[in-house]
Amino acid sequence: MPVKLGTNDLSRHVIILTGATDGIGKEMARILAGFNPKRLILPARNKEKGNNLLEYIKSSNGNSNNVEIWEMDLADLQSVKNFANKFINEVGELHILINNAGIWNNKEIIKTKDNLESQFQVNHLAPFLLTLLLLDTIKKSASVELPGKIAFTSSRSQGYGKIDFDNLNLEKGAYFGPFHGYANTKLMNVIIAQELGRILQNENITTYSLHPGIILTNISNAKGVFMEFVVKIATKIIGISTEQGAINTLYPVLSPENKETGKYYHEGIEKEPNEIANDQEVVKKLWDISEKMLKDLKLDNNCDLSRHVIILTGATDGFGKDMARILAGFNPKKLILPARNKEKGNNLLEYIKSSNGHANNVEIWEMDLADLQSVKNFANKFINEIGELHILFNNAGIMINNQVIKTKDNLELQFQVNHLAPFLLTLLLLDTIKKSVSAELPGKIAFTSSGAQRKGIIDFDNLNLEKGAYLRPLQGYSNTKLMNVIVAKELSHIVQNENITTYSLHPGVIQSNIGHMNSGISNFFLGLFVKMYEITSEQGATNTLYPVLSPDNKETGKYYHEVLVK
Repeated sequence: MPVKLGTNDLSRHVIILTGATDGIGKEMARILAGFNPKRLILPARNKEKGNNLLEYIKSSNGNSNNVEIWEMDLADLQSVKNFANKFINEVGELHILINNAGIWNNKEIIKTKDNLESQFQVNHLAPFLLTLLLLDTIKKSASVELPGKIAFTSSRSQGYGKIDFDNLNLEKGAYFGPFHGYANTKLMNVIIAQELGRILQNENITTYSLHPGIILTNISNAKGVFMEFVVKIATKIIGISTEQGAINTLYPVLSPENKETGKYYHEGIEKEPNEIANDQEVVKKLWDISEKMLKDLKLDNNCDLSRHVIILTGATDGFGKDMARILAGFNPKKLILPARNKEKGNNLLEYIKSSNGHANNVEIWEMDLADLQSVKNFANKFINEIGELHILFNNAGIMINNQVIKTKDNLELQFQVNHLAPFLLTLLLLDTIKKSVSAELPGKIAFTSSGAQRKGIIDFDNLNLEKGAYLRPLQGYSNTKLMNVIVAKELSHIVQNENITTYSLHPGVIQSNIGHMNSGISNFFLGLFVKMYEITSEQGATNTLYPVLSPDNKETGKYYHEVLVK
């Protein structure tokens, strides 16, 4: 017996539905519009199809006042990011996200502009990215009374899908079977929905993966005459109507009685999915690899900083050295690199020259964050001699384990270098940044934090380790990295009307000289940890620069964990 939708009042719900210009998505859009949503956003990559969809909804039920067509192309990850950024900034609340769009390529390999296999990107990676980008918005919007919903349109073909980690992106070529690549991506939908259900179990958000039934749609846009004939025959024999497919997909999501999360539904009825979806090792690996693929982003080689004056601290070692090299390659108006050690500063300049030759506008200036007078001297010289600043990267930092080392200012070294000195430098240069920026040329203030900030605490009785070092390894370091996050966030409120955005950033786990003052045993264990999770210095530099230099990122005060907002 086919499932039926009841009368639903969605007047308090903001909804996004992808894949609405064709097939069951078109019927889903019509049905949802008829339930009077507060706002129904329908992304479309084709403007004409989007307009046709709007006309279809108007002619079918007349309820299109709160329906909007927005531009987005799942075959372009930057387009997905642009859509999400616009949505967060202009709408800011979301209750239901239905990742319905999908394609089937048979045995062809078609690449996207991101150089990914189109089926893998459109069916899995792009919806995964969209969901991650909008997750905080859903969390903030959901409540016990008005729960959030995240759904993925899967397929019965997920039942014979597999997760081949050596061929996720069809690096080894297409599968022999006509549906194998498609089936694999549909299994990925099931896995992600199930894992999201586990992650969000205490957030008033439920997740779903759904097989709507067999329907003749435009999903198979790249197959050939023979396969089209086979699909049409199969659909004639066991197919259902487009409208029933839409109802089957919406029923579990909209049913107020359904409190289950992470489940797979076959034509509206809960079923057991492919047993692979229950293999936690596979689930974790797919999630981690998908996240890593999204994090391994490259900066736009055409990034033009010719109008920007930049200060980058902590550039003589580690990934700061690579940040300096990359920034120099983008032809900045002026790039000032403070160094406390003249020899290291000269070595850095030689490194930049030998790497890309762009060192004409790069200058090494003296500054020691372990000496507050040195910071003041640097700032005064900068204000008097240059007088304009667009980007300030507070990147320098040290890590000290279970020791208390004092600066000449009689402050604990880690507290001063990681927090107080960058805070002072930022305050001293803030007016200069304000005077330099505009809507056309915004200012940026960034603090390199760490994933360790999660373990940080703010102990006001022991900020400067007056009571001694913490017993727990790296606690003092974690605390100062949390301070970076807090200051970046508070600064965003203070400068919110000043055309200045702020950031705190975890670059990833990188082998660097940050813990050079620790004992041999501490560095041994730290080295083991780094080996397990290590990324390259260049990728760490890219991860740190990407959110700050990306022209599409309008967010301020956010914390970035390897380029993803967390």
